[in-house]
Amino acid sequence: MLLLSVAFGMLSPHALAQANLLERTLVVEYHNSVLDHYFLSTPPEAAIIDAGGAGPGWQRTGETFYVESLAYHPNGRMLCRFYGSVSPGPNSHFFTLDTTECDFLKQLQAQTPPDQPRWNYEGLAFPAGTPTNGQCPNFYYSKPVYRLYNNGFWTGVDSNHRYATRPEIVNQMVGRYWTLEGVAFCALP
Repeated sequence: MLLLSVAFGMLSPHALAQANLLERTLVVEYHNSVLDHYFLSTPPEAAIIDAGGAGPGWQRTGETFYVESLAYHPNGRMLCRFYGSVSPGPNSHFFTLDTTECDFLKQLQAQTPPDQPRWNYEGLAFPAGTPTNGQCPNFYYSKPVYRLYNNGFWTGVDSNHRYATRPEIVNQMVGRYWTLEGVAFCALP
């Protein structure tokens, strides 16, 4: 699989996020049939994936949600975006709104040699609302986005996370023995 960050050349995820800050932005979910991985993307990165620039197997799932500029939502933040690596892994992306988790993973990256499995910080992905006690209380950012984990570390496959807004998808993934990690962030209704 071609690394998305390499495919963009000069367009870092941070630059992509900054380009989308001033408008309502569609976040699109993808599934890779080869890897059985899920991924979230925003324009123009989605156009690159749709054109095959991220390697074979990526298809839109039909699941989407919207986010909007932080200027309109004082309780929002930018999500940190991490990527492992094709080798030694994990060959997957990971998003977090939690600043403690983001800072911990950055520190862990700095302490872990590049030939060891680790999460590599790619930059800021897109804005989202901050949950409070597992709820999305803000009027604007009121749709919960749940984070699920495939338990890859324990099962010997690449770790992967899926972010879902619909309870039926959450239940489906839990039925496939994915772990529900709770509300990761909040999207627009």
